[in-house]
Amino acid sequence: MKNKSEILQYLQTHSLSVLSTVGNNSKPESAVMAFIAQSDFTFLMFTEKQSRKWQNFTVNSQASMVVGGLNDDPSVQLDGKIQVLDKERGETAKKQALSLHPEWSEYFSSPTGAWFAFTPTWLRYLDFSKSPPETVEIENL
Repeated sequence: MKNKSEILQYLQTHSLSVLSTVGNNSKPESAVMAFIAQSDFTFLMFTEKQSRKWQNFTVNSQASMVVGGLNDDPSVQLDGKIQVLDKERGETAKKQALSLHPEWSEYFSSPTGAWFAFTPTWLRYLDFSKSPPETVEIENL
């Protein structure tokens, strides 16, 4: 069975997720997002301030995210909160992201974009390629 450290390593091998948010109108919105997974399970992401997700999480910080799950790949479901990063922390996030993904440079240079962090409080790791399927659930991350 996977432990917390192994799940983090798995997450750090990925760079795309689906992030779901809900605003005051109770209407869900999901988007494919690039991310950088930190050693404390914080995920750093960048988006445009006019996006629906930005409008949602500036009024409701609750969010969920899914990583993996394609082609018999394990998936990780996460629930948590979003926090907008200040300019200094955003610049640090940008440097970290570009050290791993220099091809994202043009997108991260958008003057109407901003960095945010998704911090999960719960996760579920699922691997259906095993029999029986492997499931690990961690609360209070």
